[in-house]
Amino acid sequence: SAVAGGQPGVLGIRREDKNKWERRAPVAPKHVQELVKQGIKVIVQPSTRRVFTDEEYRSAGAIIQEDLSECVTIAAVKEVPIDLLLPNRTWIFFSHTIN
Repeated sequence: SAVAGGQPGVLGIRREDKNKWERRAPVAPKHVQELVKQGIKVIVQPSTRRVFTDEEYRSAGAIIQEDLSECVTIAAVKEVPIDLLLPNRTWIFFSHTIN
């Protein structure tokens, strides 16, 4: 079971949902395979729009599931709506910030 803040060594890949046209992914299946070889557990939210299929991630060693609460670190392409941010996690996503 997940502890508050997620389990060490578990990376989540969030499904992109901000824009219907968004197909990018923060981590490719070939990189998931390398992470899994190093002992990292990778959980990927399912997506029918992502440039890589769920099966490609599954074949690379990822677990495909909706729930990312076990993840201590979560990667995404676009910013995550505040109400969907899991607390006490490290979030990695790209931001266009104006100074």
